[in-house]
Parts: sequence; C-alpha cells; structure tokens
Amino acid sequence: MIETTVMLTFVVAATAHFVLCAVVSLFAYHRVEYLPLAWIAGICATVFGVVAFFAPNVANGHPDALHPAMAWMLPIGIFLQSFYTFGFSMPGFLQLGRMLRYASPIVLLGAVYLLFSNAWWLKGLTLLVGVGYIVNIYAVPRRYAKRTRVPAYLRTYTAALVLTYGFYVYIALNYNPLLLCGFIFCVTSLNGYMAFRTFDGVVKHLPLPGVSESLPQHEAVSETAPKEADGEEDFNEKNRERYLAVERWMKENRQQWMDFTFNRESLCREVGLNRQLLLQCLRSQGHNNIHDYLMLYRVKELKHLIERGEITQMSECVDAGFGAVKTARSSFEKIEGEDLDDFIERHKR
Repeated sequence: MIETTVMLTFVVAATAHFVLCAVVSLFAYHRVEYLPLAWIAGICATVFGVVAFFAPNVANGHPDALHPAMAWMLPIGIFLQSFYTFGFSMPGFLQLGRMLRYASPIVLLGAVYLLFSNAWWLKGLTLLVGVGYIVNIYAVPRRYAKRTRVPAYLRTYTAALVLTYGFYVYIALNYNPLLLCGFIFCVTSLNGYMAFRTFDGVVKHLPLPGVSESLPQHEAVSETAPKEADGEEDFNEKNRERYLAVERWMKENRQQWMDFTFNRESLCREVGLNRQLLLQCLRSQGHNNIHDYLMLYRVKELKHLIERGEITQMSECVDAGFGAVKTARSSFEKIEGEDLDDFIERHKR
C-alpha cells in the first residue's frame, strides 16, 4: 500500500510538471523570461519520473533523506526554485553563464561530498547553502538592480519555500515515506503557484472589453432579425440592444456613477434591468461582471482626469468614483497594466 502511494505521488508530480513544462515552453518560445521556468519544470518532471521506478526502495527508506545524494538534493531543489524568481524582478539576469556561476556553490558542495560523504558538519554546510539561495531571492535584486521592485507575492512564495524545505529537514531526521510524499506535493504546488502567477501576468495584458468613446445611437431591431424557436427575438440581438441602452445611460449620467456609493444595484435600478438581465447583456459583450464594467468606466475617467492635469495626487482619485486609494490603484493596474503612482508622476505639469 505504501509503495503504491509513493509511486502514484511521484507519477502525479512528474505528470503535473510535464504539463507545466509543455505549457510554459509555448511562452518561452516567444519570451526568454519564461525559459528557466520551463527548464525547471522539465527537470522536476524527469527526476520525479525516474524516481517513480524506484518506489519500493523509497518506501523502505533506501536511500533515506540523510543519504549524501539525498542531502545534496536539498540545495539543488532550493537553487532551482529560487533562480527563476529573478525573471520577475530582473528578466535580463536569466542567462546561461550567470546561471552556471550561480550554481557553483552546489558544484563545490558535490565535490566535498565525494571526499567527506559521512561527515555530519557537511549536512550543516548543505543547509547553509540552501538558506543562502533563499536569501538571494531578495539579496541579488538589491545588489544588481537597487531600484527594482521585488513583487509582493514573492514574500508568500519565500515563506512557503522555507516551510517546505524545513519540512524536508524534519523528514531527514524522522524519515517516513508518507511524509516524503507530502514534501513532493508541496514542491509541486510551489512550482504550480509560480507558473500560474506567470500566466496571471500574461492575462493582465489581454485586451479588455472596451467602452465606446462616443454616444451610442439607438438601433431598432430589424424586422428580419433571426427568431428563436419559440418565436421570441434573437437572444444576441436583444442583449446587444440592452447593452447599447446601458452604454447610452453611462454616457449621459457621468456624475452619478462617479459617486463611489454608486454600485451594481444602483445601475440596475437606473437602467431598469434586474441583475440577471444586466449581467447577461454585459457578458454578451465580453465584460466579466457589473462591478468590473463600472470599474472600467471609472479607470478610463481617472486616466482622462490625470492626463488633463485635474488629478495630481493619489488622494484625489475619489473624484473618479473610487471609494479608496487602494481600490483605485489595484483597478488601474489591472485595466491599464501600469502603476497608478508612476502614471500620475509622469503626467504632472
């Protein structure tokens, strides 16, 4: 039973990393910053796939986590999971030569293992090397690019990385194959987290549904418009008609939705549609929900006010319908793809 659990764990982990490698490789084909993540996912897929064939040995603790080869895997794993974080703060840092130099402590550590494989002090040195790579997630960007911004989510990732490899140290001292399966699950989850964070950055640059700059014209439904099977008007045409009516109201009642207390219930009431119909017509034109539709208008208005010099500091963002500066900042970055503070500074007169 334990052997089967161990084998399935490594097979699932290998499969998950293979899928990540395949998907990220598509991104890496066009943008170099995704290349390390593709390589790391591929390496993990290969290692886990090979180890799956030795599930009976792993289940019986041969070799255990204190074996020199297994101990050496500790800094190697941390190295792989720390290096590609530089792609988020310093994309230009990801070069083969620099990566090999960055890996030199691991190579030297491997050479020392060949000479002193059973020395207990070597285990402590191994742990220090791993800790050094974790610290470098923040130290290297500060050294090479002092003005760079290390993404905030890396703090969560780093904390999870520390806990994961702290867990590995515990397994080394109290070996249990089921605990090792838990460690593999944590490693796979961490790599998956970073991969999906990468995808999130790409998705933010996908074109969003637009809002018309000019006032939409009233459009009558054609007499020859397609009919539904039950004789009602065409579903898409009806939704488009409702959407144009909502767009017209938004253009004619700017002062109302620029009040931060104006919400989706307010919009439903003003346009005379219940929430289901309003959401239906907005989604027919690509909008995610009513809240995002309102935020889209408010961000566009905020952008215009900043460009005209009517807003020159963050505290004035409430003039565009935002209830808090934090909301304005996050909404602007989501829709425009750039930092609101930087945008204001660039357009100050």
